[in-house]
Amino acid sequence: MPIVFFSDIDDTLIQSKKKCLDEPKLTARAVDLQGKSSSYSTQQQQLLIDMCNEHIFIPVTGRNKAATDRVNLNNSSFQVIDHGAIILNSQGELDLGWSKILQAQAAQWQVILEKYLQEIKQCVASKQLAVRSKMITDFGYACYVSVKGSEESLSQLLPITERFAKPVSYTHLTLP
Repeated sequence: MPIVFFSDIDDTLIQSKKKCLDEPKLTARAVDLQGKSSSYSTQQQQLLIDMCNEHIFIPVTGRNKAATDRVNLNNSSFQVIDHGAIILNSQGELDLGWSKILQAQAAQWQVILEKYLQEIKQCVASKQLAVRSKMITDFGYACYVSVKGSEESLSQLLPITERFAKPVSYTHLTLP
């Protein structure tokens, strides 16, 4: 029976150079948009990567397809990206089975995420918070809402976040 490893990428298998200051030997593992090394593996992380590569390795990451493509982990299996919103097959293409589920639910999730983003933006504007937010899409699907800012500003959004973080009732979602 094959061994299957599921692992996050950032801060598990790779990390920024500033997080590796005390590490004597680093392996460059990812590049930024300009093609410059941006993330590295420590010796311990490299051992884990080597072990994963001997088996079936499925990365699970918040990165989108473009950002995942800039990471060198020698992966030739499925990938779970965009915080779980997108599943890619071993060719790096949208998995056909997952695509059918996305097509059936995309419009409904688009509405939910747009409402969440709109409420965040209204709160940010009314309280003049130092927060930036946007909808993250990949393969034409709304995947998640990214919200970044200072801890103090983000804490002002907790009532909205808590309301949207409640478990979703899937009874109203249409499955294929």
